[in-house]
Amino acid sequence: VLATVVVVGVVSTSGPGGADPAAAAALGRLAVVAAAQPPFALRAGQYLYVRSSSDYGGSYDSCQLHTPDRTEIWVSANESGLQRDTILTPSLFYSGQAGECAHALRAARSTVGTGATAFAPGCLSLGPPDLARLPTNPAALRAKLVARKIEGGPPGPVEDFIQVGDALRETDAPPALRAALYRVASTLPGVELLGHVRDRSGREGLGLAIDDPARGERDELIFDSATAALLAEQQTVLSARSGYRAPRGTVIGWAVYRSAIVDALPAGTPTHLQPACGKGGAGSARRGGPRLTIVTGAGAPTPLGGVRPAP
Repeated sequence: VLATVVVVGVVSTSGPGGADPAAAAALGRLAVVAAAQPPFALRAGQYLYVRSSSDYGGSYDSCQLHTPDRTEIWVSANESGLQRDTILTPSLFYSGQAGECAHALRAARSTVGTGATAFAPGCLSLGPPDLARLPTNPAALRAKLVARKIEGGPPGPVEDFIQVGDALRETDAPPALRAALYRVASTLPGVELLGHVRDRSGREGLGLAIDDPARGERDELIFDSATAALLAEQQTVLSARSGYRAPRGTVIGWAVYRSAIVDALPAGTPTHLQPACGKGGAGSARRGGPRLTIVTGAGAPTPLGGVRPAP
């Protein structure tokens, strides 16, 4: 059940040409809530666990498919941990294509399965590079975002909005940075408030969106009003430019997120990997077993001995 947080006296940072007034006010409230949240504090042996389930579809020889997948990440305070990716069973987006797209469906189903990557210290980080070093002053953060000094990408408010989501999903961004990101979003032209909506897992949240007429799609972010956490995101049809033969508002891509602090890695995960990665997390990868990849820093890698891969 969604708890509702009522905040009074919040001044929006939106100026002329920014988000619509209702969206700017909602983002201002989310910023206040985000700033009040406790930072992630991991003790020795603990991990931030982030799980995402998504389906952003795929095209195979003009056949459009649902391609669901699941990603699980366990990351410790020293940036070691595990990422496990599972490709789930795909299905046809249009049921009427069963005959002409049978070959595409078989090809997509051949990739179903689970693979994992274990990381040495310093080799696994969440979100954009140097996330914790980003400014928490909204104006300074907006300047870096718009100049594409956080991530690359095309110019414009649609990409700005998407990159705000990039910094909030599957990340350990500190509360002050999360608050600043919401205030930046409140200045972006075209951001609209959808009100209370439900994500694909049924959770209620506060929806905000921006339209991209060039792509014929709407990008939506759904937030928990009580914690300001990003619950989910989705893409819907705006026009025929999307390439989908589907009515306006049809969901064509989605992801839902959950996170928790846990006390252990999955049984059998390789640990104490060395050498560590240096600044920037650059490392080298090698096979560690069936469907297991090991990432360590430069130098002689840790012998795996009899360690079995994570399930």
